[in-house]
This record gives sequence, C-alpha cells and structure tokens, in this order.
Amino acid sequence: MENIDNRDAQIESVTIFGREYSLRSQESAEYTQKISAFVDQKMAEIADQLNTGEATKVAIMAALDIAGQLMREKDQREANTERAMTALKRLGQYLDRIEDEKKETQR
Repeated sequence: MENIDNRDAQIESVTIFGREYSLRSQESAEYTQKISAFVDQKMAEIADQLNTGEATKVAIMAALDIAGQLMREKDQREANTERAMTALKRLGQYLDRIEDEKKETQR
C-alpha cells in the first residue's frame, strides 16, 4: 500500500495478529484482505516459531521474512531475464550465421 491520493482510496477493516486496523487503499477490498491475510498468517507462523506473542518482535521478524522472500523472487526474476537475454543473443547470432551462409551459397 503505497503513497496514495485520498480521493480514490477506500477504507477496509482488516484483522492482523488479533488486532483490527482500518487501512486506506486504492486497491480492491479483496486485494487488501488478501494481503492482510498473508501478513496475518506470516505473523502467526513467526509467533509459533519464536514461541512469543510480542507483537513488535513478531512484526519485525515477519517483515524480514517477507522482505527476504521478495528479494529472492527479485533475484530469481533477474537471473531468468539474464538467461533469456543470453539465449536470445545466441539465437540472433545463430540466425545471422545462417543468413550469411545462405548469402554465400547464392553467390
């Protein structure tokens, strides 16, 4: 939920880690609920792992876990893009060679 213009924002009530929050978002209510449920689930998992209900500690650990997931996905996407670009370059070189060979045989 980013910096938004309040004219188009909707207020959605969500529950995260047992507390209710009113979130202002330009996203759909369904999307806001989906994201909130994800955060709630992650916080519950972390609380179980740490065996604590201390909300601030759980929230920080959940944020770090989510950020780690995001960074791994970003790194994977960048690696996939790099592999695709390398494959396209090789394909272009291959097609150039075929075109050159075709020109040579036509002479």
